[in-house]
Amino acid sequence: MRRLNGWSVAGLVMLAVPLLAGNWICAWGQGGAAVQAVVSQASAGQAGVTASAATGGVIRGTVKAGAVPLPGVAVTATNTLTGKKYATTTDIDGAFAMTIPRNGRYVVKAALAAFATETKEVVVDSAGLHDGKADQVAEFGMQLASRVAEEEAQQAGTASALAGLMQRGTQALSLSGESADLSDASAGGGNSGVQMPTLAGLGGADTATESVAVSGQMGETNGLANLSEDEIRDRIQNAMEQARRQGGAMGDISNAVVGILGGMMGGPGGGMGGGRGFRGGGGRGGFRRFDLTQPHGAIFYEGGNGALNAAPFSVAAALGEPGAQVVKPSSMSNRFGVSFVGSPFIPGLLKASTKQFVFFNLTGQRNINPEIFNGTVPTLAERSGDFSALAQTLYDPTTGLPIPGNNLMNAQTPLSPQALALLNFYPAPNVSNAGALNNYQTVTNAGSNATRAALRFVRNFGQNSGIGRGFRRQSSGPATLSQNLNFNGSYAHTASDARNIFLPLGGKIESTGYGITVGYMIGYGRFRNNASINWNRSHATTVNYFTNGATNPTVDAGVLVGDETIQSNPFYYGVPSLSFGGATAFTGLSNTSPNDAINQTISFSDFVAYRHGKHNMRFGVDIRRVHADSIGTGSPLGSFSFTGYATEDPAANCTASATVTCPVVPASGSGFADFLLGLPQRASVQAGLNKTYLRENVYDGYAQDDWRALPNLTLNYGLRYEYFAPYVEKNNRLVNLDHNANFTAVEAVLPGQVGTYSGKFPQSLVNPDRSMFAPRLGFAYRPKLKYFRALVIRGGYGINYNTGQYATIAKQLANQQPFAVTQTNLAGQQGCGTRTAFTLAGAFNCSTAAVQSNYSANLNYRLGRVQIWDLDIQRTLPLGIVANIGYDGSKGSDLDMVRAPNRTADGLLNNGAQPFDYEDSLGYSRFEALRVNARKRLQKGIALGATYQYGHSIDNASSIGGAAQTVAQNDQDLKAEEGNSSFDIRQEVKGNWVFELPFGPNRALLSKGGFWSKALDGFSVSGDFTFATGTYYTPNYQLTVQETASGSSDSLRPNRNFGTPIGGERRLGDWFNAAAFSAPAAGEFGTASRNSIEGPGTKVVDVSLSRTVQLGETRSFEARVTAANALNMVQYSGINTTLNSPTFGQVTGAAAMRTLTVIARYRF
Repeated sequence: MRRLNGWSVAGLVMLAVPLLAGNWICAWGQGGAAVQAVVSQASAGQAGVTASAATGGVIRGTVKAGAVPLPGVAVTATNTLTGKKYATTTDIDGAFAMTIPRNGRYVVKAALAAFATETKEVVVDSAGLHDGKADQVAEFGMQLASRVAEEEAQQAGTASALAGLMQRGTQALSLSGESADLSDASAGGGNSGVQMPTLAGLGGADTATESVAVSGQMGETNGLANLSEDEIRDRIQNAMEQARRQGGAMGDISNAVVGILGGMMGGPGGGMGGGRGFRGGGGRGGFRRFDLTQPHGAIFYEGGNGALNAAPFSVAAALGEPGAQVVKPSSMSNRFGVSFVGSPFIPGLLKASTKQFVFFNLTGQRNINPEIFNGTVPTLAERSGDFSALAQTLYDPTTGLPIPGNNLMNAQTPLSPQALALLNFYPAPNVSNAGALNNYQTVTNAGSNATRAALRFVRNFGQNSGIGRGFRRQSSGPATLSQNLNFNGSYAHTASDARNIFLPLGGKIESTGYGITVGYMIGYGRFRNNASINWNRSHATTVNYFTNGATNPTVDAGVLVGDETIQSNPFYYGVPSLSFGGATAFTGLSNTSPNDAINQTISFSDFVAYRHGKHNMRFGVDIRRVHADSIGTGSPLGSFSFTGYATEDPAANCTASATVTCPVVPASGSGFADFLLGLPQRASVQAGLNKTYLRENVYDGYAQDDWRALPNLTLNYGLRYEYFAPYVEKNNRLVNLDHNANFTAVEAVLPGQVGTYSGKFPQSLVNPDRSMFAPRLGFAYRPKLKYFRALVIRGGYGINYNTGQYATIAKQLANQQPFAVTQTNLAGQQGCGTRTAFTLAGAFNCSTAAVQSNYSANLNYRLGRVQIWDLDIQRTLPLGIVANIGYDGSKGSDLDMVRAPNRTADGLLNNGAQPFDYEDSLGYSRFEALRVNARKRLQKGIALGATYQYGHSIDNASSIGGAAQTVAQNDQDLKAEEGNSSFDIRQEVKGNWVFELPFGPNRALLSKGGFWSKALDGFSVSGDFTFATGTYYTPNYQLTVQETASGSSDSLRPNRNFGTPIGGERRLGDWFNAAAFSAPAAGEFGTASRNSIEGPGTKVVDVSLSRTVQLGETRSFEARVTAANALNMVQYSGINTTLNSPTFGQVTGAAAMRTLTVIARYRF
């Protein structure tokens, strides 16, 4: 039975998407309608049936998921006239047989946790009347209930593109409830229940860690594993999604889920019910000779070798660049693990018992990943100062005259000794016969290791204390007392190399995490209370090869970064970042930045569940204390920007006005020439002087109800309130900025101080958001009319909040002066010298600005709110086809936006303050999409499914979705920021397929036994495909003199030439029409829109071949080979949208080519 998953602890990050409320479904209220329909059909024939002299018969059959028999499936036969039920469970071979004492029409139902309920109708008549038989056969092919939800979740292309970026602090909205008399509404067990908009389950590796996800309510506790129903669903979905990503067939995915259930519940399906099935009572479960007190588990290995993979695609080689070559570095992947479950047993001291059990899981990863870096570095002549091959004229900063021969050795300004020292970290070209571009290549690999372990112990008490009995909710009979005490412990360690195109500037990343949870559940009758206390701690470090070393290369080079305090701190040892502007677009230097962070959360959760009549009610609270300690935020190694301003024609610095007309001068200057002379235009640093200790309290509570209002209508509604206090620093080391309305006056404020313009600031320097009420409403309706019996209408509405943004704000506020060295110095501004006076050796501590913070946040910052809604219509068609059409929508407000209020197009607005970013909540978003889906359930070994979506997402903040924040171009015209969302995908078609080979027993071919029959039995081929239009890119220009003078980086856009279309040839060297954009006039902002260039789309097909072999009643071996991008199609992965780059308009990279992976798993 499928249930509505998820009451979110508000955690949506940034922009919500129209998450398919229809993907979280509940069958409540629909089974009754289905049975009612059967009764109306059968009533005319029932009189004759029951009047027959002979009575009874047998209903037998098998239950499988693909080719895999399912043991422990609860099978019930319900007389449609009397309502009398008969029940049994399938054996280890998936077979069942029921003796039926009375003739009649029966609805036979097969139900197993995590699988969609299947129903069939048969007539039992010992005399063979009324189309009946004394011996009826009902064969079931079950499908994962989670599969449909997953497929529909994939329908929302925009949603899934955003998902990995927007899960800071999100949680599942879990409105769990059970009712013993409800069955699936759609024929064949399709989607039938209540849907609810939710963001749960859409996360990815990029999810933020500052907001710790804690279950708002644990759900029904499993007596075996101390896993809530929500957690079980998550694990099942994760197993299914992983198998699906690997191209797993239905049988493979079923095996994965059965393995998950087996690991959590003492074996495949173990503990899910007593002798009479899922809702039965008593007995040892549905398995013959399956001893739950004995150890069971699994061992698996997954691996790949780069030698079997296709060679990577080289853009440079495809463009015909001189010297370009295709290389294939060595690589391999290895994942392995072991898990077992059983009752603790110590001879002479402790006996194995079904009242207690231990689960242990250990997994590891040892990967060597291939990495290829391509870049452009100065030639040997340019490294020596000879720029005679450069078409642009260089000017001597000292004299303002052209340098003879474009050779710096002929200039009066000498080469900088600091630059020559740093040049040791900047290698010469290494690609033979290379042209002007991509003359440097690094071919390497990087290690990535991980070890994870988990241990669970559960002890059940009370009348229902056996394994498997604590999972069900009592629905009939006298009230009984049940209790559960459980303990969970977890450990995780990961380590990986952080490679760099210049290998000495790389580093490594390492993290270690621990977690402990203690829970207690008590239930009596229809009442249940579940409480848990959780502690988790993680420690993550990022270092470069100089961190905590003997010497600081920056000091050795004679370069000043910040001040002596940070340069003498071994944790901040390293090479500063160097960026080069100009026509050559040289690859810059960037050393891995050190960081050390410790996060800890202590939480308490409690919920009360009560079922009354047709209502399933739940009330709960969460309390959390969050610690976030760190050092290394920002850019502690410092950075220098070389734009060519020092070696350009002095006439280019002319500022036009009503009385001054500036001459038109040809392009001149070189960023790398400026570097050799040691003359940056911008120098910046942000390095904390102390470790910061951030603290946050979180409180939330909720009330929710599932109400079966009518036999064909189920409502799901609730209200959640959350309070996320803004972070405070333990030692009050936070700094914000107070300002007037137009930012012409700015001053720094500390916790508790009274600002001149805004009044008193709280300890957190940001006022809390106390308005976070999050209602939810979902419904499932099935019309009663005869012609609409196969129709289900679902809809939902909800509100989510971006609860993770406070952590981002606090980390920045904790790293401002005087508690950090924070400077952004610009040549020729605020007291810093120009040209020969602003050098590598003296670019810091020169500013006369009273305020030198580089960040501020709105005192009344609001957490982003997103309203999401959807409507879905589903109809079951003949031939096992289920069709859906749905509409999704969302509207975001108060979303995060980063502004730059102290800059103009070519300078600073207020010389009393350095350039700073301003975090505000003025963002908004809109999204609408139409989805059409059709899927054919597995029949005769074939299953197909496909989804088409057409949608459009618009917003006005590039930070939406959790991506790298881009500052709004013009703070005086924020309306100009509206454009396509960076994750917007207009059209997408995706689907999957399964083909079970027709060989072996009970198959079309080789069914009579023999060697080949057995050898080819159980094979399946499956796969998935995705074809989609591309996401959108923003045109920009980088490291120009004008942009750098404003203190910004990469956020200014060019002009849009509206008479010229943007669309181009969509080829490697000419993806879009570069002529559609041009540089704006000096002192003006560009007119091009954000995300106005459509990038390359997606085209990928994955294929998998798998086989599962049963080695006994409780043992099996599974093998699978998966080919990702099986057709080896080239998929471009990026385009250059930087106007002043020599490769503007070209494709910059490609996704991975075909990759092979093998998996082997043994279950016992």
